[in-house]
Amino acid sequence: MLHLLLSMMNLRAWRPRHYAAALWFALSFCLLTAADALPAWAVLLLVANFAAAARCATTIPLGNED
Repeated sequence: MLHLLLSMMNLRAWRPRHYAAALWFALSFCLLTAADALPAWAVLLLVANFAAAARCATTIPLGNED
C-alpha cells in the first residue's frame, strides 16, 4: 500500500521546501490532535498554525500534473 502511495506521488519534483511543508503539516496535525487539556487560547493558536500549514501544504506536487 505504501509503495502504491509513493509511486503515485511525484517525489522527484519535490524540493526541500516541499519536504519542510509536509513535515510542518504533519507536526502541526499531531500537535492539534494532542491538544486535549490546553486552554482555549492555546487551542486557537494550534488551529491557526494548522491552517497556515495546510495552506502551505497545498503547494506540494502530489501527482502527475502535466
